[in-house]
Amino acid sequence: MSKGLKNFNWTQRIPKIDVDRYLRRIKYEAISLPNLDYLKKLQKSHLLTIPFENLDIHWQREIILDIDRIYEKIIIGRRGGFCYELNGLFYVLLLNLGYKCRLVSCRVFDDKGEESDEYEHMAIIVEFGEESYLTDVGFGDLFLEPKKIDTQELLVDYNKYFRFGQNKNNEYILKSSSDATQFKNEYVFSMKTRQFIEFMPRCAWQQTSEESHFTKKRICSIATKEGRITLTDDKLIETIRGVKKETALLNSDDFNSKLMELFGIKY
Repeated sequence: MSKGLKNFNWTQRIPKIDVDRYLRRIKYEAISLPNLDYLKKLQKSHLLTIPFENLDIHWQREIILDIDRIYEKIIIGRRGGFCYELNGLFYVLLLNLGYKCRLVSCRVFDDKGEESDEYEHMAIIVEFGEESYLTDVGFGDLFLEPKKIDTQELLVDYNKYFRFGQNKNNEYILKSSSDATQFKNEYVFSMKTRQFIEFMPRCAWQQTSEESHFTKKRICSIATKEGRITLTDDKLIETIRGVKKETALLNSDDFNSKLMELFGIKY
């Protein structure tokens, strides 16, 4: 078992949600016992059905880290969300399904290779015996299936490659590549267990700061069986089997029309 998990309280109070309705939302079924294969299918189904989006920030609707509110928005309202909402809710689903999992804080690398502040991103660690798996449904275009945390392995995820490195503080660095040669640092995290409420200040910052990339433009993005569809303020990006096509948007009405057509979200 990974360092930091031996003393973790697996009997913590688990927020109750309608698991069956959640599973119907991601078009998957429940099983009797949690296992790795089911986790992989859950994550992939989640990414194929629930979009990553920051629309509430631009619609002047405050995002509050409350599981009941997030469940109402994403499962009942059939919306998407950003990392704190998506991974926070998925974490609660996994707990209700019987998985041993916990939240971790990630510092994200920018284009210059510099790290963000703590709590920039929320991810999930799931345990199976002595093995730990990084699980993430809230980072946009990343991996479709959980990745085993092992610095010795080259990990393949459809048309992408991943590996884990470690820094001098023994924190893990997630790296990605399109050719298994040149790797880009995505984010760094420790194995320290975090509580949902610890992400609240950074979540508020993401919605209000001019330095937050979430306040700069609207985005709605979802994985597809052949690639990804991403809608921004000024363009539609469709990636099919590695080939990217960009279409300029005419105006705000064009954005709202495509938002409804492609994601089923109405402004």
